[in-house]
Amino acid sequence: MTPKTVVAIFEDDPVDLFLYEKIFERLADKMTCIYVRTLEEQSLLSGEVEFDMAIIDIHFWGNNVGLSILSKLRNTARKDFLAIAITPLLQEGDLELIMSAGFDLCVEKPVIFQQATNGPVGFPGI
Repeated sequence: MTPKTVVAIFEDDPVDLFLYEKIFERLADKMTCIYVRTLEEQSLLSGEVEFDMAIIDIHFWGNNVGLSILSKLRNTARKDFLAIAITPLLQEGDLELIMSAGFDLCVEKPVIFQQATNGPVGFPGI
């Protein structure tokens, strides 16, 4: 049996969290999701849980806090993982900043989840 892909989702907006939960529950046989809603929960996750993918809202609890979250995760992770940045609006220079922070992919909201759940390239285990 193939092990489930473990996804850590860093999101503080209740509506977006609801959408993630509804979308990823369809993939429960292939994925386990860990929802991180607060900075306190984020600090508990560092180094304790192995995950294959992190989906991080760039504006998690403030202006570009998601960039520093990725840095902490990369420094404490026990294995490599796919890092996906989520942002509501890319402005000039944002993509370069996000990618230079170590993200593998940047997705602008609204996310087209039908495409995401059909298994885009780079989503392991789907």
